[in-house]
Amino acid sequence: MWFEIIPTFAIITTFYGLPHVLIRLVNRSVHEGNPAGRSYEDWNPYQTTYFRRDKHHCYNTWWEKYFRPNAMGEGNTFRPHGLEQLD
Repeated sequence: MWFEIIPTFAIITTFYGLPHVLIRLVNRSVHEGNPAGRSYEDWNPYQTTYFRRDKHHCYNTWWEKYFRPNAMGEGNTFRPHGLEQLD
């Protein structure tokens, strides 16, 4: 029947999804809480000017709020404030 595919689907989904989650956890533990594994310490300040500005005009993620504050700013660039909160 059709439901016989469910165990196989669960195994394949776990097999392909688990490495992505594990790599993000390893990068968070090694790269100062950054899941993408980038390091901003050796960058030239002129290369990250707009990125740092945008980080200060955004809402925090739960990771930055409760576990480890980000050295580049306090926000997530994917969750910006609206125009009413900008200076």
